[in-house]
Amino acid sequence: NFGGYSPELKKKLDLCVVGMKTEYPENKFMLSVDDIPVISQSDVHTIGAKQKAGKTSLIAIMIAAILGGSWHRVKCLEKGMSVLYIDTEMKKVDTQQLGFKVVEMSGTDVDTLTESVHFVNFRPLTPEEMKDGIRYFVSLYKPRLVIIDGIVDLCANFNDVEASQDLVINFLMKLAEIEQCAIINVLHTNKSDGYTELRGHLGAFFEQKGSTVIKCEKDDKSNIVTVSFPTHRYAPVPEFHFTFNENGIPVSADAQYQEIENAKQMSKDEQKAAEKIAVYEDEKPSFEVIEDIFSKVLKRKV
Repeated sequence: NFGGYSPELKKKLDLCVVGMKTEYPENKFMLSVDDIPVISQSDVHTIGAKQKAGKTSLIAIMIAAILGGSWHRVKCLEKGMSVLYIDTEMKKVDTQQLGFKVVEMSGTDVDTLTESVHFVNFRPLTPEEMKDGIRYFVSLYKPRLVIIDGIVDLCANFNDVEASQDLVINFLMKLAEIEQCAIINVLHTNKSDGYTELRGHLGAFFEQKGSTVIKCEKDDKSNIVTVSFPTHRYAPVPEFHFTFNENGIPVSADAQYQEIENAKQMSKDEQKAAEKIAVYEDEKPSFEVIEDIFSKVLKRKV
């Protein structure tokens, strides 16, 4: 032993030293929004939203951009990227339907999809079996991007600090670093109006330790989903918007969203103008008051 440390531990510790003259690989990113890179390699990222607020549809957008090179303002930054999509919640037929949506959105075909994207369904497995399954399929397919739709199912208790810490730090972060892949986790937010923080201690660890938090907010009136990036370790990322066509396929809604926002602003401006007019009407002097003022001024001159 060296100073009470085993040779194995000493070797690990020596690798932890950051040399100021050492050349390390630059950060690699999977995607971009308006040419701003996002989803960095070897990092953990999280998509958060309320139930039925567009989380899985956002995943479809990401995979479609990877297959087709781009999806509107979302672009793929690495050609030939492989993806592992892990579903812990839905039935196999629903997981399959997601793949068909991606094919339609990317303008490709099923053969192209299956060459680059691998879909697995962990619904029948226990949390520990799911972890083993992730290790197995990551080792088998060597994906550049891993998406876990329903990460909470891997945690016995998402409100337990130790269980959450073990999942995020000891499992996911280590896996991303060792396998040199990006991992995107999908997690619900706390139940309340609008978007709040990610749910439980598990969500707190993702917000603290993760590279990116992506949030989806769906407006029930317009059926438009706003995708924003409240947390990103690197440059700020612009938000974008999507809605759904008659077949439930995500389509860009940036123009529609801007029209609604412009109409809201016009309405606000009109309201302000009306309020100013109302104040003027309330405060303007009457004819009798003006006549009285002039008569007093004329009397003074006389």
